[in-house]
Amino acid sequence: MFAYFIRKMPFRFTLAIIVGVINGVSAVGVIEVISQGAVQRNHLPSLAWTFFGLCFVQIASRISSEILLISLTQDMILDFRVKSSVNLLESEYKKLESIGKPGLTAMLTSDIDMLTQSAHLVPNVIGNGIVIVFSLCYAAFLSLSGCLILLCFLAAGACIYHILERLPRAQMEQVREQTDVLYGNIRAILEGLKELQLSSRRKTYFLDNVFIPSVQRFRSLYSKAMIGYSFAVNIGGMLFIIAIGFLFFLFPFLLKIGPAVSISLSFLLLYLIQPVSNLVGSLPDLRRAEIAMLRLRHLNVDLAAHREQSVDEPSGDIFLSKAGGAEALICFVDVCHQYPSQSDDKTFMLGPLNLSIREGEVVFVVGGNGSGKTTLAMLILGFYEPHSGHIELNGHIVSNSRRVHYRNLFSAVFADFYLFDEVLSGEHDSNMVLAQEYLNKFDLTHKVEIKKNRFSTTKLSTGQRKRMALVSSYLEDRPIYLFDEWAADQDPVFKKVFYTELLPELKKRGKTIIVISHDDQYFNCADRVIKLQDGVIKPLLDSKAS
Repeated sequence: MFAYFIRKMPFRFTLAIIVGVINGVSAVGVIEVISQGAVQRNHLPSLAWTFFGLCFVQIASRISSEILLISLTQDMILDFRVKSSVNLLESEYKKLESIGKPGLTAMLTSDIDMLTQSAHLVPNVIGNGIVIVFSLCYAAFLSLSGCLILLCFLAAGACIYHILERLPRAQMEQVREQTDVLYGNIRAILEGLKELQLSSRRKTYFLDNVFIPSVQRFRSLYSKAMIGYSFAVNIGGMLFIIAIGFLFFLFPFLLKIGPAVSISLSFLLLYLIQPVSNLVGSLPDLRRAEIAMLRLRHLNVDLAAHREQSVDEPSGDIFLSKAGGAEALICFVDVCHQYPSQSDDKTFMLGPLNLSIREGEVVFVVGGNGSGKTTLAMLILGFYEPHSGHIELNGHIVSNSRRVHYRNLFSAVFADFYLFDEVLSGEHDSNMVLAQEYLNKFDLTHKVEIKKNRFSTTKLSTGQRKRMALVSSYLEDRPIYLFDEWAADQDPVFKKVFYTELLPELKKRGKTIIVISHDDQYFNCADRVIKLQDGVIKPLLDSKAS
């Protein structure tokens, strides 16, 4: 954290340290005034003014330092939240798939929460650290030999703590890894709630063999780690208390120091008990925060390395002009894409594909489960990069640097879609009229309104939410549309509206439409039907002719 502050916020961090130094000096001054008052009773009135003045400076500087450090830590957390989210949104989709939703969720929630919870310790740790440093300097001024003895005990305590902390630190890192597993199981409960409640056998098996063992392992690792830290913190802290006892009870007699020095040193040692105890007690939470921070840094570095590069040009402009008299809008040239199959020693190969989709064409993609339909859709949309071959749009090769602009030409409703509250259509009257028309067609006006570019609610059935997602995509008014099994959750009435009214309306507006579908009774609504089987395209069927 300190390295982060120095690198990102040097001025404010330096100011916080300077104010903390003032706090440390004034704390030592308070101890000196008290010890002087114990020896020089006739100077109490003048010492009283000095005492109260130093107390005011101490409290004012401590509050100021803590305010500055609270601001710094919250800015750091804000920076991590924003940077992690931006890196995630701008990274290659394939990389995000490899990390997995549980891991990403844990990093963006658990790790950030750990930083947030530990951030309040930073002002106290820095403040107490500065007070301890200046107290040791004052101890050296009073008695160099006494300070050296104290430093020896502190060094021994630090070494013992470092040795004892190795095991609980390793266990704490395992706790963090187990957090990913736990988040994955919690996500399984939330997303598979109906299936688990429907089958008592599945629910019992999941609880007894998956969820409860993961929770028990988390509890075991966390308990062992915190017990280990308890030993390390208390044994390391006890050495400091022993050092205080040694200096307090034996040191004055061994070295025959004067009463003034003895009293000042005694007050100093008693005063140091609290800041040292607070500092040592904060170490376990700070270690957990360090692990979380390292995870976030590694995530950001990893995502930044897989960040999609984008050339500085207007979105999609280069693709809108045809190159070399190209007739096809989208063209696959010997495109292959492979990924591991369920068997460890095999990979599934999609392709080689040679495919052309013309502007304004309605194309249906069909095929059985595992035929490669979803992978083809991800390639068309630019989420996956071909392992060999290339994709062209209007005769221009879709290179990595232009993939972001290429994707902005599409609007899609996925099978596992997410429905946003916001409707990105602008507030023009024509858009609002069109939105109202679509809501009427899908029988949603009695449940949903659009106010200030937001849906009034999204708490509807899956079929209704999917209709709202379709309305939202229509209002985006992109050149190319892709619908992945949209009609699968719809009743016959809305299926018919989708295939016989909305698709022809989009085609009339000059849109290119790609539909992944199993509804063979509506194949006549397509210009072409492309069949995938085992990763290759079978002969195209002319649905109009059929």
